[in-house]
Amino acid sequence: MEERTKSVLVVGFNTRPLAFSLKNAGYDVYAVDFFGDLDLYPNVKDSLILIKELETDYGTIKGTYSKSLLDFTKQMLKKNPDIDFLIIGSGLDDAHAERKAILNEIKVKNYKIKSLNNDVETIKKARNIEYLHNLLKSHNFTVPLTISYINLGNYKGKIQFPLILKKSKSAGGLNVYKLSTYEELSTLVKNLESVGFNQTDWVIQEYIKGIAVSCTTISNGKECEFITINRQIIGDPLLNSPKEFMYCGNIVPAGLLQRDEKLIIKITKTLTLKLGLKGINGFDYVLK
Repeated sequence: MEERTKSVLVVGFNTRPLAFSLKNAGYDVYAVDFFGDLDLYPNVKDSLILIKELETDYGTIKGTYSKSLLDFTKQMLKKNPDIDFLIIGSGLDDAHAERKAILNEIKVKNYKIKSLNNDVETIKKARNIEYLHNLLKSHNFTVPLTISYINLGNYKGKIQFPLILKKSKSAGGLNVYKLSTYEELSTLVKNLESVGFNQTDWVIQEYIKGIAVSCTTISNGKECEFITINRQIIGDPLLNSPKEFMYCGNIVPAGLLQRDEKLIIKITKTLTLKLGLKGINGFDYVLK
């Protein structure tokens, strides 16, 4: 009797790279995706594309798309209840409620699908800047000075410019601002207040001038293997970057000194194992 091909549902902002790799590995792939790039379709058996289904664009639903990813994931599971595995990619990093809702849907409807993702509590720790910095400092690694914006008053006169104001939970270089004076900081905050500025959601961080890199690992929660170090392309005007810190892509190999690569790998493996991460995960660095 011929063995049935295993199937995977991938959910995320841009699932094309993952869908491509899974198909090449021999899986039947199903996708719930935001953009629906043209080269996604040859790699999937079925898909639901947010901007197509909702007839909208990123600017219109950028604050609510995680709820839509949840709704379409439920639809896909109902339509294809025999999918074997679930992988959630980028786009739901901080959408803890939506992640829990997907797992609850699987449990309530008794779907056979198995989640291969990090659990929500692990993700919360991995996305908590204060927790990560304390963990790194406990292992004698260097981290930039980082304080909650709400505590800025306690550091006035003690913090140096330029500095970074950014959301404590963000991705892709969005909501990251470099500021040279208190006046610039005050003006920016006033502008942000007009669109909703919650002081507890933002941090002030020491500005580190250097090489932006990322390190990727694959792990099962107990064991970890290094995959690659990438030199990140950040805010490159030649690539039409709309913002100074916008992520534009990677360069591999990174072309770093061997001692720097060893340190980056050591830090990344320490974080991956201490957090108990599963799957493919990455950490970003600035090499001074």
